[in-house]
Amino acid sequence: MLFGDNGIDATLSWNVVGALFGYLGFLFSVFAVMEVRSLSNRYFAKQRLPEFKKQLEKITKSMTSLSSSKLGDLRTERFMSETAVVIRQITKTKVSGFSEVTKKAETFHSEVQAKLRDESSSDEIANDLIPYWNLFSALNELADEIDAYDKGAQASL
Repeated sequence: MLFGDNGIDATLSWNVVGALFGYLGFLFSVFAVMEVRSLSNRYFAKQRLPEFKKQLEKITKSMTSLSSSKLGDLRTERFMSETAVVIRQITKTKVSGFSEVTKKAETFHSEVQAKLRDESSSDEIANDLIPYWNLFSALNELADEIDAYDKGAQASL
């Protein structure tokens, strides 16, 4: 006898079946939550990424027009703070393809910020600063990644 002197009765069978169905229900619920989270992340990205791309293009235009300025003059420009905000917002969209590019952009942004804080480099021209152009390149790459993501999202519909 499997369960001692008592045989398998209908109550025990229904308890086992109920437990299995409860477990399956739990698995389906977990799957549904994961899918809802994925859909909400994609919706958030679809809504916000076009605006982020416009902001990135505006920042890169500002960087191009101010490239002949001295670093001391760039300290008062808004594009450096806007850059940090846009990079953080793009990171919040949770698009896995952007993580490498956003990390590069954050690194280059930190390097440019360090140069801007350095009093001894205030007479340097931004055009001569390698991290400045690295940041410019990373922001352009990020705008291209956003464009490619949008095209991929449109194709998958």
